Amino acid sequence: ETFETNIVRAFRFYAASILMTSLYQVMMSSLNGLQEIKYKVLSNEIIGSAAKIVSLVLFVFFGWDLYAALGSNLVQDAVILSVSLFFLLKVFPKLKDFSFKPEYEKNKMNKFAAALFTNSLLSKYTFQLDILFLGFFTTMREVGIYTVALRLQPLIYLPHYTIGTIFGPLVAELHAAKKFEELESLYKTVTKWSFSMSLPIYATIILFSNEILNVFGKDFSEGVLIILLMSTGNLIHDFLGLSGNIIMMTGRINVNLANSAVMAVVNVVLYYFFIKSYGILGAAISNGLSMIILNTMTVIEVRHYLGWYPFKKSLLKPIFSLVVSAFFVELLLLIYRLPLYQFTFVIYIFSLWGFYILGLFLLKFDNEDVFIIKKIAKRFSFVQRLLPKSYR
Repeated sequence: ETFETNIVRAFRFYAASILMTSLYQVMMSSLNGLQEIKYKVLSNEIIGSAAKIVSLVLFVFFGWDLYAALGSNLVQDAVILSVSLFFLLKVFPKLKDFSFKPEYEKNKMNKFAAALFTNSLLSKYTFQLDILFLGFFTTMREVGIYTVALRLQPLIYLPHYTIGTIFGPLVAELHAAKKFEELESLYKTVTKWSFSMSLPIYATIILFSNEILNVFGKDFSEGVLIILLMSTGNLIHDFLGLSGNIIMMTGRINVNLANSAVMAVVNVVLYYFFIKSYGILGAAISNGLSMIILNTMTVIEVRHYLGWYPFKKSLLKPIFSLVVSAFFVELLLLIYRLPLYQFTFVIYIFSLWGFYILGLFLLKFDNEDVFIIKKIAKRFSFVQRLLPKSYR
C-alpha cells in the first residue's frame, strides 16, 4: 500500500474525533460559564488524560502501532464527552427536561456566535502558519528543531491558560454587576499571578534549554536561541494576555475580531519574509513579535475603553526574586560543576523554584494576594499547614 493510502485511512479512522471534540467543547464551555471549574478540570485534565494513557498502553500491547495513538485519542475524546455531559446534567438538571424552553435574543446570539467563530478561526490557524512556511522554505531537519522548541511553549503559557479559564466568567459577572473597581483590582492581581507563575517556568527552560534539547539529540542543540526568542514572546503573552479576556468578556467581541483580522495579515507578512530570509530563526522572531504586537494592542484597547492598565508596583517583586534565584543557581553550577544528569538536574531546578518561592514570601504579598492564597489553602489542607500563620 502507498503512503498516501495509509494517510487517508488514518484520517478516516480519526474523523469521528472532529464531532466528539466539537461536542465536548460545548460541555466544557458550559461548565466554565457556570463556574464549575472543578468539573471541567476533572473531566478534561484528569479522567480524560487517564483514559488516554490506559488505552494507549493497551493498544500498543496489542500491536496497533499508528492506530494505538489515534485510537487512544478517540477514547479520550469519548470519555471527556461522556463525563463532561454527566457533570453538566448534574449541575444543570433542567437540560434533561425537554419541556423547558430557554429564552434568548436570537439575533444578538447569532451575531455574537458568528463573530466568536470567525475570531477563533482567524486567531487559531494564522498563528500556526509558521510550520507551513517552514515546510515550504526550509528543510525537514529545521522543521524538526523548531517543532521541539515549539512543544516547550505550552509549559510557559499554562498558567495564563489555567487562570484565564477562571478569570473570564468572573470578568463577565463583575461587568454585568457594574462592579468596575473590583474588576480593575482583579485584572491587576490576576495579571501579576499569571506572570509570577510563568516566570520560574520561563527561567527553567532558558537556563537549561541546552540540556533539554540534548535529550532529543546533539543536532537539536542549535535550537537554544529559538527557544529563547519564542519563550520570551510567550512570557509577554502571559504577562499581558489577560487583556484579551477583558475585551471579550466585557462584550467587545467585534474588537477581538478586528484584532484577529489584523494579526492574520501581520502573521502572514512576518512569517513569509522572516522565514524566507532567516529560516527557523525568522520563524522564532515572527512568533515572538506576533505575541508582542497582539498583546500590546489589547492592553492599549483596555486602557482606551476602560481606563485600566494591568501593571502594579508589586510586579517588581517576582522579577527581583527570580533574578536572585537564578543568580544562586548559577553560583551553584559554578561552584560544584556537577554534570546536569538526572538527580543533579532535578536538584538545580528545585533550588531555582525554592529560592524563588522563598523570595516571594520574604518580599511579602499584597492584601489581594493574601486573600487568594487563603482561598487556595482552605481547599488544600496540606498547603495550609505549610504556610506561615499570617497566611492561614
